[in-house]
Order: sequence, then C-alpha cells, then structure tokens
Amino acid sequence: MDFNSTLCPLDSVGGADLQGHRDMERFHDLLSQGNLHDMGFQGDRLTWRKEELGVKLDRCLINMNCRLKLQEATLDMGFQGASRVIKI
Repeated sequence: MDFNSTLCPLDSVGGADLQGHRDMERFHDLLSQGNLHDMGFQGDRLTWRKEELGVKLDRCLINMNCRLKLQEATLDMGFQGASRVIKI
C-alpha cells in the first residue's frame, strides 16, 4: 500500500512537508487500528531527496505476531543507482 505520508515531523527535513499534521494523525490512527508497527531499519533515513529537502516515506509495517517470529530480522534500506533497495 502506498500512503505517501510521514508519521512525525522528524520524517522530513528542509521544510519538505508533503501533507501536514492532519494526514500524519490519520496515518498514525490507521496504523494503531491495524495494530501495525514500523519494523525500523538500517541505512539512509530519508526516502526522497531534492537539494536541501528530504522525506522518509518507505516503511516496513508489521504486526506484533510477525515481529515475534522475526526477532532477529533487520531491514536494510539503501539505493542502488536510482532505485531503492530493501533487504530483509
């Protein structure tokens, strides 16, 4: 699913605010209702950059059952050329 939404103000730098506070709250509420959690990651924090602007949009969302089964799993996000590479 593609939300193009951030979860908190720290997910953007340089004034890159794609949708504002209301959309952040709606996205957070949706994750709470679905009992989904951000798995976390290693690598570049920002998904999209343009000059001084940057935003974190890519996330791996999992429920607690999945997290318990994948306790040792890590998510590595990076770039290979112009393409985003995600390894679990």
